[in-house]
Amino acid sequence: MIIIIILIKMEDASIEDKQKFLCETILDKGYDSNQFVQFLINKRGEDGADIANWTMNDLKQVVTEFTNPNGGQAEKEQAKKDQQKASMFGLMNDPQPKNEVQNENPKPKPQEQQNKEKHESIQNRSNNKNIEPKKQIKNEENNNLNNINNDNINKNSTINKQNSGNIVNSDIEYGVIISENKKCKPTEITDLSKHDIIKITISNPEKKDAGFFNKSYITYLVSTSPVSYKVRRRYSDFVWLRTTLQNHFPSNVIPPIPKKNTIGVDKFADSFSLKRARGLEKFMNYLANDPIIKNSQLFYDFLFIGAETDFNCKKKVYEKVKQLTDVQDFREVDENAKLLINGEKEGYLENIKDYASINTHLFKKINYSFKLLFDEMNTVINRMEEISKLWAQLNKAGEKYFDNNTTCESYKQMSNLFKIWSKTLKEQNTVINVDIREHFKYSRKTIQSIKVLVNSVETYRHKYHKGVKSLINKKEDLFKRGDPSKWELDPKDKKDISKIGVDKKLALVKICSKETLNVIGLKEFYGYYLNKAINEYERMRNLMGSINKNVIITNINKLTDILGQFHICVGEIKSALDIAANIKVNDNKCQLNRIPYDENLLK
Repeated sequence: MIIIIILIKMEDASIEDKQKFLCETILDKGYDSNQFVQFLINKRGEDGADIANWTMNDLKQVVTEFTNPNGGQAEKEQAKKDQQKASMFGLMNDPQPKNEVQNENPKPKPQEQQNKEKHESIQNRSNNKNIEPKKQIKNEENNNLNNINNDNINKNSTINKQNSGNIVNSDIEYGVIISENKKCKPTEITDLSKHDIIKITISNPEKKDAGFFNKSYITYLVSTSPVSYKVRRRYSDFVWLRTTLQNHFPSNVIPPIPKKNTIGVDKFADSFSLKRARGLEKFMNYLANDPIIKNSQLFYDFLFIGAETDFNCKKKVYEKVKQLTDVQDFREVDENAKLLINGEKEGYLENIKDYASINTHLFKKINYSFKLLFDEMNTVINRMEEISKLWAQLNKAGEKYFDNNTTCESYKQMSNLFKIWSKTLKEQNTVINVDIREHFKYSRKTIQSIKVLVNSVETYRHKYHKGVKSLINKKEDLFKRGDPSKWELDPKDKKDISKIGVDKKLALVKICSKETLNVIGLKEFYGYYLNKAINEYERMRNLMGSINKNVIITNINKLTDILGQFHICVGEIKSALDIAANIKVNDNKCQLNRIPYDENLLK
């Protein structure tokens, strides 16, 4: 019996899987990537610097050796270095080493410390000690309610009728009162804050070869003037910036960035990299015109920190900051926050919503027409180039069979005319498709971003309406029952219960004090997002109007220059034809020798 043994060699993990494994076990846990690569070189010499020379099992073994030699001595040294590095970026108040912070089950911090860290971490403002605690805010609200008397209730009883008709009575009659006079934190001051106009350019795309932790990728030079900052960032850094800005500034319009999808496209091609750079440049300059974002430490660090390792360390700092949770948090980053709600503002918001929908619909049609125009102009250009070649063939044939032929000169100039004409149209088509179409396509996407903010307004309006209706019904029901012990009064009001019990207007304000504060919070969020949406839309409209004007003027000048060059070339053609027409007929002599028919002239 012949036994055939088939040995199947198991394929090793892909390079992408190895890179993912190393990112999880080295980078994500805070180890120095350069030290790790040097450790591999020490193991295998220069061959150790190539990830393809390592199997997954080998990498697992060497990672274990690197992270846990001598009973964890390396981890302790790494933790010490990480703590020192963290102190450079404002983390000196964190007593825990980096490797301890990343344990799977970290020891929970006291609630007071969590609240303190939350306020200190927002936008890296740990040096400012003027943040007002939330408990103090709530006490102010209680004091506002306690100071209400019958006179000011009657004075404000007609405010805040809602467009939807769901809330018939004024919510102020039930104690749902918001205050515009809350302390705001001063706007941050960075080098960017000292300049009214910041210009950012994205240029010089460079390919970085694959390594242990990454596949090949493109970096872009980010230059900021007039402060002369220059850093290199990759596409994923811009994605991170946009996501982090959305978390830090959820009430600001954060414009889109070019899509990551590169199916069927060579992402290392110059044309693709330059097109992406143009989109990223629009994104960055829009942010530079937002006064809140421009003045933030986050935006400054993105433009200023050059070393990749330092920037990655800083990114982890910002990723720890949680999304803002109440209006006071927003006031700490937006000193101009407004909360007032009225029917005029609600109506204006509806206009914004309707206009954004119409704008999006029409811009889609415009973009489609631009695309058709681009394709049709390319068809015309190709046809003109073909006609130019045919005229050139006629000229070549005439020159072969005759000397000093005036007709041949006209053929030559006709070829030049169509060649110049097609070149002019090609340049015009580039201006139309790249400079104009791409700009307004991005403008459409930016306008669509306002819809996200409008949706937030509608979400909080719905929550507020629902909450205030439920509160009103509960207060009315409790008052009708006539049992003050069930009224859930604030402890300060219980001593005046006899006075409150006989005054319905005052009772409706005081009943259910905790739920009233919750509804006030919903109203504040609704008011803040309502006012913010209006302000952001007006700021965006003014900014886009200014940018559109500059884009149109710039491209009109380009088209003028293109047409001016075309007119110069046409003038040269006319002069050549005039010279040819002055040649005497007698000088045009036919060749005496018969030349054989040349089919190549037809090609």
